[in-house]
Amino acid sequence: MVSALRFVFRVLHMSTVILWGGQVIADFFSGPIVYSHPTSLLFGVSGVVLILSGLVNLILLKPKATMGSKHVLWSTLIKFKFLLSLALTPLLDRILFLVNKKELKVMVQFGCVVVSILISCYMRYFREEQTLVRPQPSAKEQDKTA
Repeated sequence: MVSALRFVFRVLHMSTVILWGGQVIADFFSGPIVYSHPTSLLFGVSGVVLILSGLVNLILLKPKATMGSKHVLWSTLIKFKFLLSLALTPLLDRILFLVNKKELKVMVQFGCVVVSILISCYMRYFREEQTLVRPQPSAKEQDKTA
């Protein structure tokens, strides 16, 4: 049951990441796009799904149990990714209100998406390195190295 939940929430999370990331990258390369109400609603709902599915994935992974003391770095990176994701919310508009530069918002969001993708790749690698069971060398192989 837990495997099925992990799969469903992973698909939800990755789908919304693709939607948001694609939108930000498109805005960066082609200029900001003004979306209609249904599209804006889609991005709003998917943003909520993105954050909630990320939290559920975090709970289902049980980093303390699976990574032991190494979970501290992983947990810190999760918090940093969450802070980066705030750049995709209307909070960034409130912060950049004084500057009132649409180009700056697009650049900040693009930078946050790129950094978030890089962090995510590293986190996946790090988690696999910490949780994969490695085969123990046989006695014959140990004798060769000694």
